[in-house]
Amino acid sequence: MIEHAIFDLLKSDTGIKSLASSRIYPLVAPQGSAKPYVTYQKVAATRPLHLGGHNGQVRAVFRVDSWAQSSDGARSLADVVRVVLDHYSGEAKNHAIERIFLDGELDNWEFAIDGSEVIYGRVTQTWVVWYAESTN
Repeated sequence: MIEHAIFDLLKSDTGIKSLASSRIYPLVAPQGSAKPYVTYQKVAATRPLHLGGHNGQVRAVFRVDSWAQSSDGARSLADVVRVVLDHYSGEAKNHAIERIFLDGELDNWEFAIDGSEVIYGRVTQTWVVWYAESTN
């Protein structure tokens, strides 16, 4: 699954490790997770067709959220994520990734779920990942 490849790219980077340790989660972070952390999810995938059928390429769209105690902390983490993923091309978790592009960014915030007035920083990035679909 391409999700595993994205996870491996994020977890293997020393910059992300220095800010978020190993706190990289698919979909949502476990309740009570220490910040900062990163969440990621695939939100769409298309398989372009031509007259001969599917050519084996996939265009996947991922959302990667960088969370921290403050907006500045979330921005710092998101900047490192951008450096890791933007224009990446190569092998990751047995996937031939042709290219990863940053499609958009949104600075955001979230209230704590405990009802307090604590506000956490969040940066949402949208990524387009072109890769060759595995035939395995």
